[in-house]
Amino acid sequence: MARKKRERAPRSYVQMHNGAVIRYQRASRIMVWAGVLNFVGLIISNIQFVTGQVEKIQFHFCFGISNFFFNLLRDRAELPDAWFYIILYGVTLIMTAGAVLLGVYSSQAKKKVLIASIAIYFVDWIMMLLAFFTAIEPQSELMVLFFSGGIHIIITFFLIIALYEYYRVIKIEKMFEKPKKEQPVEEGKENGNQ
Repeated sequence: MARKKRERAPRSYVQMHNGAVIRYQRASRIMVWAGVLNFVGLIISNIQFVTGQVEKIQFHFCFGISNFFFNLLRDRAELPDAWFYIILYGVTLIMTAGAVLLGVYSSQAKKKVLIASIAIYFVDWIMMLLAFFTAIEPQSELMVLFFSGGIHIIITFFLIIALYEYYRVIKIEKMFEKPKKEQPVEEGKENGNQ
């Protein structure tokens, strides 16, 4: 006996629109998670360094810009440890706060902020690669490159999904847009009588 296929009822505007908006908001909040991971990754790496598990602080989960900047600071500058840590955590907090703000504002359907997030993250890709190639010992930075590259791929994927869903919401709104009809005026209200 063959099963009958159930015909799905066409989805309403509200269902399609709300679904796309929810997917957009979830995907665009990836920058919040990127910012949090940037800071937490630094703390984890710092703990590994202090406990002697690694020889130097690794920026596995941090932004490529952080990695590049701190490679330059650590490898090429004679800087006291206290100043290094003050600069390290200060810059990381600023970048984390910036990423969180980008994620929050882009999830509120601010197109320019979403485009800015994508552009900034594209620059971060370049900085991640530069951090690898400018390191004094690139072989020791290979694991950082793999971990950081994997995280960059995931975050980029979500940013592309967010951009896609943003334009999908607009498309759904245009698809269901109906021409405005003039409301018929009741006869009594037209003359001012009630």
